[in-house]
Amino acid sequence: MSFDFCVTEEDYLNFNLYHTYHSKQARNIKLITRYGCAVMFLLVYYSFGLIGNNLPPYNIIVGLIIPVLWIIIFPKYYDNRI
Repeated sequence: MSFDFCVTEEDYLNFNLYHTYHSKQARNIKLITRYGCAVMFLLVYYSFGLIGNNLPPYNIIVGLIIPVLWIIIFPKYYDNRI
């Protein structure tokens, strides 16, 4: 008995997306990367501001906007990279 089948690129991509959305390990990695990078950016950004002892108000706003944008944009970026 033999089976003949064809795996297309679309099938392969759909499997990867399904696995990513339903795998606990993949979801944890996505969450850690999503929020961990934002927190790390905040820590590094403000630590450099404290070391230099000068953090103008517009830099504080930029320092808050970039992590928020990362949290919003990262899921789309991550899904496209799979």
